[in-house]
Amino acid sequence: MKTLYTTLILFFATFHLQGATRDSALLPYNVFKAKEKLTYTVRYKWNDLWLSAGTIDFEVSNKKVKGEDYLELDVYGRTAPGFDLFYKVRDHYISVINPKTLLPFVFARDVNEGGFRIFNKYVFNHDSSNVESETEDTKNPLASDIYTIPNNAQDLVSCLYYARNINIAGADSGKIFPINLFLDNKNYKIGIRYLGKEKVITDLGEFVCIVAQPLLLEGRVFDETDQMRIYVTDDERRMPVMVESPLKVGKIMAMLVEYK
Repeated sequence: MKTLYTTLILFFATFHLQGATRDSALLPYNVFKAKEKLTYTVRYKWNDLWLSAGTIDFEVSNKKVKGEDYLELDVYGRTAPGFDLFYKVRDHYISVINPKTLLPFVFARDVNEGGFRIFNKYVFNHDSSNVESETEDTKNPLASDIYTIPNNAQDLVSCLYYARNINIAGADSGKIFPINLFLDNKNYKIGIRYLGKEKVITDLGEFVCIVAQPLLLEGRVFDETDQMRIYVTDDERRMPVMVESPLKVGKIMAMLVEYK
């Protein structure tokens, strides 16, 4: 459960538009807009039985910061009542991004998983290539530090919206699009592998989808162990409609059940 929530949701130091240039790997327009809301059910497969495990909501809203236009991305994750008895999850992630560059400005994570609470706040200074971090959890008091970040660094939430905007036109199956991710006060190189297109049937209808696989880079070598698949509509909205991943025991799936 924790793995999928982290993957799906696997960001106020200077108040100006940071990183004025949009990444050339992106589409020239944003596939998401303010007032978008995507709701997913999370199901866990144990033997041949599918169990309702929880829900995840992704919401986009306009935000003004000292007169400048930004977008706020909110992600809410919660376990179903039956799963609360075993491992209760109440997560809230916030990312404030520049709508022109899709770079994160502020990221906040307030999660409670299995009775263990974690709070993070990151303030991204892309012009100075650093991030101001505040972190505390159930066992440790608030700690602050400054970390160096690479160009176009994303946070856990902004990277999902960044990935939706990657321009795959002309890409061959197997092509990998790299992303720099800052998470848990560390820099990671991750990748999105394009696997082609498939038709997906859901309760909301049939969708022609782009199929992608998230990858973790170990140095310069891609880790092939993660078999997660993400299915994103091949249209102007690029909505993820299904995410599935095997676990050590069983399988987990998130399915889009409502959107606007």
